[in-house]
Amino acid sequence: MFEEAPKLRDFTCHHGDLASIVLPWAQLAHCDIGARPMAEYLAILPKLPNLVKLKIELSFHDSAVPSNETIVVLPRLTKLEIDMIPDPSALLNHLTLPSLADIRHDTRWTDPHSWFDTYSWDLSSVRSLVSRSSCCVTSLALPITLISIDEARVLFSLTPELTRLESNHYSDGNWALFERRKGTNQALLPKLKVLRMDFVRGTHVGPAFMKTIISRWALTPQEKELGAVQLERFIYVVPTRLDQGDLRGHNHRCRFLLALQAQGLDVKVLEINVDGPDDSDEEYLNYEYNYHGSDDDDHSDTDSSSYEDDTDDEHDLFD
Repeated sequence: MFEEAPKLRDFTCHHGDLASIVLPWAQLAHCDIGARPMAEYLAILPKLPNLVKLKIELSFHDSAVPSNETIVVLPRLTKLEIDMIPDPSALLNHLTLPSLADIRHDTRWTDPHSWFDTYSWDLSSVRSLVSRSSCCVTSLALPITLISIDEARVLFSLTPELTRLESNHYSDGNWALFERRKGTNQALLPKLKVLRMDFVRGTHVGPAFMKTIISRWALTPQEKELGAVQLERFIYVVPTRLDQGDLRGHNHRCRFLLALQAQGLDVKVLEINVDGPDDSDEEYLNYEYNYHGSDDDDHSDTDSSSYEDDTDDEHDLFD
């Protein structure tokens, strides 16, 4: 029916038999494909040489995984987004993506407190994909708590150009990955500018989080002289679904922000999403901070000066 559609570039199919659909596959640039057997994916992907963005939903019940000898090359694909399955190795082991820059694995299904935790996360397929493709990954979204620190360190050594990292459910051990090495300016993922964190409800944003963020992004005296704006250093933090007592209270929230400010941290954006009073609605608290900007910027309706005395203990944690 659509064999001749010269302007067709986007295709979405969550149901139906792909083999029965007639399309000008070679000209498609974006595809969103719903859950189906792995064999169907590997049959249709070779028909998409000009694909730039691919979003697929994998089923963890699919047992018919083809031989590892099957390799599909998508030379122009820059973004790969995978939903549903905790371990995408069944697909990644069959792909070579030399232009890949953005890898996204939907982390909604990786709550370590849920039944889904029984499925292991094998990072080797991601490492192999990056290594085999010789691609330059700049954006990565992974459920970091389902992998070991050593595995993550190896992967990050293959992605030195990474500027954006998203994950969820961080633990104290995970935070240690991102600390700046004492006495040096060296750190894993040296070009990282955006760090997005999705915390499950009840997660406590405590000293381990603060210590890591400050060690990584706090400006040195020399950097302060240059000016943070010139350095374009910022952090983007998104803790979601926190208990109201964690960040909703004005006192704790101001202590959290003032502790960062006291260390010279240049926080351009801090977005906090907490559960509402009935646990069904969510409140979005958006802050834009540039501590090296003008003094008359008004970022909050709360007078933070009244909480200065309360922050002394918090500051001592990071001296």
